[in-house]
Amino acid sequence: MKYKSKEEQEQYERFHYSEEERKKLEGYDFFQKQELSAKESDIPSVLAWGQKSGSTPLVSVILTTYKRPQMLREALESVLMQKGFGDFEIIVADNEGADLQVKTDTHRLIEEINDKRILYYRHAKTVANNFDRGAMLADGEWICFLHDDDLLSPAYMKKMTEAVKQYPEINWLSCSPKEFRDRMPQGWQSAEEINEGCKIYKVNPRYYSFWFDGKWQGAFIRRKCYVQMGGFPNYNSGMADYVMTAKFAYYFNHYECGLPLYLTRIWGGQDSSSSAGLWMNICIKEYFFYRYAVGKYFKTAKIFKTFWANLCFYQIMTKMELMERGSHGFALNREAFCRLIGEKNKKFTKLQKGIYHLIVDHYKKAKREIGK
Repeated sequence: MKYKSKEEQEQYERFHYSEEERKKLEGYDFFQKQELSAKESDIPSVLAWGQKSGSTPLVSVILTTYKRPQMLREALESVLMQKGFGDFEIIVADNEGADLQVKTDTHRLIEEINDKRILYYRHAKTVANNFDRGAMLADGEWICFLHDDDLLSPAYMKKMTEAVKQYPEINWLSCSPKEFRDRMPQGWQSAEEINEGCKIYKVNPRYYSFWFDGKWQGAFIRRKCYVQMGGFPNYNSGMADYVMTAKFAYYFNHYECGLPLYLTRIWGGQDSSSSAGLWMNICIKEYFFYRYAVGKYFKTAKIFKTFWANLCFYQIMTKMELMERGSHGFALNREAFCRLIGEKNKKFTKLQKGIYHLIVDHYKKAKREIGK
């Protein structure tokens, strides 16, 4: 095969899927339920610091970490300084996998903070999915996932618990993220949102057939539902968070709070900001997931197979363009992508683009405010 550039050759050779791998993706059941407790059950997790209170908290914050004690300190502080709500536990799930007899920097940090609301777990070995492990270790009715490089607004707990108590039908309540660069933003502790009204919207799950807005971080998730659906997928797709979010919406429901209560840190050490090759891998698998989800949600998917397949293809092309123009700042080779998924490159007319945008925008905006 001839390549137009060295970059194209590297991307193709690194992520060249065999016919067997392609068929696996085409036939993979992304929404398959799994037994959460069976995942890596041979790897024990040890409560290295803290003590169970004996009572069931309303909320378990699952704070996953790996060798970043300074950022972890900031994340913990953001949880411990919550305003107007205190019925929570913090599950710190340490995925370093170091010898349990060795006191790591993270372990020493937990001892230094010395707060009884913290339960610090260390795994005997690194686990494939630390979020699922944290969910199994939690006791709360609700769980929320917090990365060790992110923060919660001081008003987070109060506003989210008020919403789920007011509307008991909610199983998943996301909140709007607010991005910040590298260092903690000035004035983030102000809790100005605590007195703001919070509109709650029901999200149409069909939206996740076309696009993902990343609002799983900081979402309030009913733990029994999360366990029932089996958490993250076992398949190493590079987009497990997307699949988990869409799968939950398929089986249960999704609601959204419009307040910016979760602070997402953007920095150079993140995997998601570093590699065009990584994103090529994700885009390939995302394309096959779109095809799968469309088949689940739309009865016309089999009748108008080409139409829906082209829509899925167009969405990936749109994503690649946004990545090139946005903060990622790198281009993915479209021709290499087409070869990898076994499709020809397609050009779309203005009419086709207009129709596709109308469909996606319809489901993106198809949110119903509740309580009116």
